[in-house]
Amino acid sequence: MKTVTTDNLRLSNRTEPHLRWRVLASFFSAAAICLSAQALEVYQIPGNVTDGIDLLGMSDNYYTDRLEGRNNCTISGEVTHSSVTADNPFLLMGSHSGATAFNPSTKLDKIPIRIVGGGSWKYQANDGGNANYQCGAGQSGSSYGHLEFESGSFQANALLLYGETETTASLSIPGDCSATFGTTVRVGTHEKSATLCIDGGNLTAYTVLEMSRGPKDGTASANTSVNTVIVSNGTLSLNAKDTEGSVYMGRFGANDGADRTTDRDVIILGENGVLCVKAIYHKRDPRGHIIFRGGRLELFRRGTTYVPDYAVENVDSGTLEIEGDGYPIRIDTQTNVINLVNTTLISGSILLTGNGGFEKLGVGTLTMNNRYGTVISSFSGGVAVAEGTLKVAADGIIPATNLLTVAEGATFDMNGSAVGFTGALGAGIITNSSETAATLTLGYGDGDYAFSATVGERISIVKVGTGTLTVSGNAANNDCDLDIASGTVVFGVKNSTTYRNVTVRSGATLDISKCNFVCTNLVKEPGGIIKPKPGLSIFIR
Repeated sequence: MKTVTTDNLRLSNRTEPHLRWRVLASFFSAAAICLSAQALEVYQIPGNVTDGIDLLGMSDNYYTDRLEGRNNCTISGEVTHSSVTADNPFLLMGSHSGATAFNPSTKLDKIPIRIVGGGSWKYQANDGGNANYQCGAGQSGSSYGHLEFESGSFQANALLLYGETETTASLSIPGDCSATFGTTVRVGTHEKSATLCIDGGNLTAYTVLEMSRGPKDGTASANTSVNTVIVSNGTLSLNAKDTEGSVYMGRFGANDGADRTTDRDVIILGENGVLCVKAIYHKRDPRGHIIFRGGRLELFRRGTTYVPDYAVENVDSGTLEIEGDGYPIRIDTQTNVINLVNTTLISGSILLTGNGGFEKLGVGTLTMNNRYGTVISSFSGGVAVAEGTLKVAADGIIPATNLLTVAEGATFDMNGSAVGFTGALGAGIITNSSETAATLTLGYGDGDYAFSATVGERISIVKVGTGTLTVSGNAANNDCDLDIASGTVVFGVKNSTTYRNVTVRSGATLDISKCNFVCTNLVKEPGGIIKPKPGLSIFIR
């Protein structure tokens, strides 16, 4: 609202839409204000309304698709309004601290709604109990199934986003807005599409998020819906209670194997978007796709029920792709110890793809496992351990074309596995918690790479590729074996370096011309080359 105090006020141009004026003036001219087409006033609910509201019968000063709520009142009767569309939705306005409640009798849940103002709107049953807000269910045409925000907050027992054949249901939450649902958020059914978009706002659900929900017995035909959840610059949180807190993709979907190649349920974690869950489950034939575009998956563990030891599970025979699209697949374990994946059948698969790499956040431990060998990794862009521990539980789970970076205070645990990288950087440590010896192979890709990370016990280092691996920093003194199978290893430090058994294969080169090199045993095969420090003689046994 704008307040103007003046002797003369002339509004000769059309004012801003939705703006309310309070005028204290001795002379007032409003020659060009069109109250019928661009009405600036809204109907403010005086208190509990049980008989309904006929906005069409109001003064022309009231726009017929705008209501302004007030603290702790309830609208119980039907609201008569003009025709609205998704582009011109019905506005629920508020600048109050309490909550304005409305129920199914108002029929406002059957039309596109936009929340405006700083107030809170609550959807409840006719008797005042919990009600599920069904956006688009059982409706037709293009003017239904939309709930969006400009500001303010909204709460209901559950959110059911159901589309129809000709259009999709949608919920949009921009910045400084919030929505809270006491139980499930359901995005689409097996045959009806829906979109949930969080861009700067926050959505909290107290149990689960379901996508492509179909019959529990799996008798439906192949999934025909396309359902999307997008989170950017905001949070979708399922951690409000100690019980559930998971995402179900392909919930009770069909199991006829008719479609395993088309994306049906898609989760996009955009820039600064956070999805906070216990786990993500993908089930049956509809193909699931989780795309990281600057956001992260945050994992919490609380309560005594539904506490899995993994982040993502692929159930039955479907395919779930986890992609870093120009940004890393970013997993935040917080303080928890969690496996990355779980699968229940050999026929299912989880794909780790994309060019953005993989990043581990949180002080806890994340284990990259490969149960039944159903995880196929082809991602590129590097592996970064920013916090905590990233543990490997299967050979080949990380493509060898990636660069490993372990930040100070973080750990990369090889766990008795054979793992390959182009190089290994950072002030962190590479360890082996297993009694089984581990092999760290560096130099993949035939380029020139660097090696500066500290390597712990029971780890052997193998250099492959035709390029040069430059050893510096903490890596100059590693108590481990070094096998130079091909290419060149250069110790680029001036002080002494220490290794155990060092082998230089035929055609490979060890360049120690810049340092005093100490090792337990040095073996040079015929055709191998050693470049010593000038003036230093080397004797090969």
